Amino acid sequence: MVSFGHLFYSRLRKVLLWFWRSRAVLFRLLFCWILACVFLYFDESHNYDWRFTLRGKQSHFNDIVSIEIRSDQILHFSNDQKLVGLNQGFRNLIQHIQNSQPQLILFNFDFENLFFGSTPAKKLKQEFSNTRNIILRSGSKSHPQSFYPSGSDGVFRSYKKDFQPTSLLVDQTLKKLDRKSRFPSRESRLINFRGPANTFQIFSFNELISGQIDYFLKDKIIILDVSPYSLNLQTPVGALSNNEILANILDNELLNRWISRSNLQFNFIFLGLLSVLGIAIMLVYPHFFSLVIIGWVATAIISLSIWLFDSFNIWIPVLSPTLLLLIVYIIFIGYQLSLIENQTWRLEQERKYLLEVEELKNNFVSLISHDLKTPIAKIQAIVDHIKTKNIDSEIKIDLESIKNESSELHRYIQSILKITRVESKDIKLNIEPTDINKIIKSVVEQLKPLADTKNISISVDLEPLFLIDVDKTLIFEVILNILENAIKYSYNDEIITVRSRETDNTILLSFEDHGPGITQEEQLNVFKKFHRGKDHSFDSKGSGLGLYLVKYFVELHGGRVSLESEAKKGSTFTISLPL
Repeated sequence: MVSFGHLFYSRLRKVLLWFWRSRAVLFRLLFCWILACVFLYFDESHNYDWRFTLRGKQSHFNDIVSIEIRSDQILHFSNDQKLVGLNQGFRNLIQHIQNSQPQLILFNFDFENLFFGSTPAKKLKQEFSNTRNIILRSGSKSHPQSFYPSGSDGVFRSYKKDFQPTSLLVDQTLKKLDRKSRFPSRESRLINFRGPANTFQIFSFNELISGQIDYFLKDKIIILDVSPYSLNLQTPVGALSNNEILANILDNELLNRWISRSNLQFNFIFLGLLSVLGIAIMLVYPHFFSLVIIGWVATAIISLSIWLFDSFNIWIPVLSPTLLLLIVYIIFIGYQLSLIENQTWRLEQERKYLLEVEELKNNFVSLISHDLKTPIAKIQAIVDHIKTKNIDSEIKIDLESIKNESSELHRYIQSILKITRVESKDIKLNIEPTDINKIIKSVVEQLKPLADTKNISISVDLEPLFLIDVDKTLIFEVILNILENAIKYSYNDEIITVRSRETDNTILLSFEDHGPGITQEEQLNVFKKFHRGKDHSFDSKGSGLGLYLVKYFVELHGGRVSLESEAKKGSTFTISLPL
């Protein structure tokens, strides 16, 4: 029984072995992922800003309006141009606005600083503090721009809930409206800006005193700015005034439109999975299709990010995933090209090695074959010489057997030499006008003694044919091999039929026997080199090269060889040669 420790060690070894074999891919995967995580930093600003530019002006909370006037315009409501008149004028201004029955009036300016901290101003502030629908911003002598901390590039993007005047003003507004804040103190949120300047309704002093907007101010939240400062803070949607920034913050608070950013852990996991996906695409598909698929994936990610941002106020990064896919493509193109180059080099080395082996083999076969031809010729000459003498009949039969066997061996050697020439591509066609019927008759005449040994008759049915341009020697070899096979594998006392006929642009030669036939399974391999049928491998002699050479020589002439056969019903080989 296999112990748990041994099983654990075996599996651990397999895992470590897989990591080692895949180290090239894994290191590149890790590099791409780390680089994409670094790109997340650039998603913090540029990728966030262009989304607002792309989508344009959005719907906003219509009950928020802004009134911006200068401090000197307050004196319009008083006959006294001094500080007392300023106090009285401001009281009359607020009363004028109150006559329009607004829901809330937010003082988005430093009240005491406007009136130089005078005693009447303090009394006026106390009076407004006790008014139900008026909210005063806490006093601060800081420049209003300090209430909205910008990023390192000077662009204001987020709102942090702390104890600065704007935050306190927002909290008091929510309390007056019986609303609760959507996020805790000290937390920073990205502002979902509703559009560029003038997205929220802004009224001037002249519109206010004309009475044209009195009906419009009813039940509205009015943001009033009488600050001497002209604040224009840079945001993703362009420069916005103090009131417009506060309006965007209130809109986000009241309608919960804050931008929710995907957390860092999600981004890391997402980029890791995207790296794996990109690498899988590169390893599975060809380069062009990989580029197309990666382009689709990048487009899908960008579209999804824009849709989530516009529909659900969810911000997922776009720059880092897109650059990640591009980096994966570039790095793995180089990786695959290096693999292909290495593989090409190895194949070239193997090719050279195989060529050397092939050359050695051909030289060896050629040498052995030529060395064997000489002794065989001597054997046949000696046999012929002995047969001329007056010897016993039994010895003559033995001598004839020796001669036949040496002739068969000579045929094998000739076949091997031809195969060597075929594999070395050393065969060149010697084309000349040829009478195919004449070649058939010559072959039949040559094989007649072999057919007589089995009492086989060869029937010749030849149509008159025009001369055809072929290599006479090779076609003779083709017909000889097919007809010789037909005689070897036919039963005794059978008939072999040889036919020739001409069609429009082809000469057809058919060889029909009534032998044991060839099974469908054997027909798939019958033209292969050194193949011999399983059922009769030992019934007759042969090298298994004859039909291989037949097919090669016929195809060398642009023709083809076909076979029709059934087991125990004989076979028909058909050769077609183009005219």
